[in-house]
Amino acid sequence: MLIVVHRIELLFIYHLCVIVKKLFERLKVKWEIRSNWDVLAILIVFAISGSSILFVKPIWYKMFGITEATPTWLRWLVWTAMVFPTYQGFLLIYGFLLGQFKFFWAKEKAMYHAVTALFKKLSVKKNQE
Repeated sequence: MLIVVHRIELLFIYHLCVIVKKLFERLKVKWEIRSNWDVLAILIVFAISGSSILFVKPIWYKMFGITEATPTWLRWLVWTAMVFPTYQGFLLIYGFLLGQFKFFWAKEKAMYHAVTALFKKLSVKKNQE
């Protein structure tokens, strides 16, 4: 019985490795990078940046005087307004520390251009009315 369980675990691990390898290959093509280290470093940057946001939340709330008595809608509004730029900053900082600044800086510029194009499109539409 123990041998059967062990073989099933090994089979599971093998298939998991195959899936991860395929995922890394897809990401290398999509992100136009060459090495598995780059993929791993980028994924680590995303993970650490997302986790770091949770540590910053109490600091932002304290700076803006947000307490438990503050209405929920106001807490959400402050959090939403602060999480986006903070997360982008963390991406650049951690990307720099893990040698992926060039990748994240290119993504930041592309996102900036997309957002400004959207606002220009909306303002032109509003002016036409």
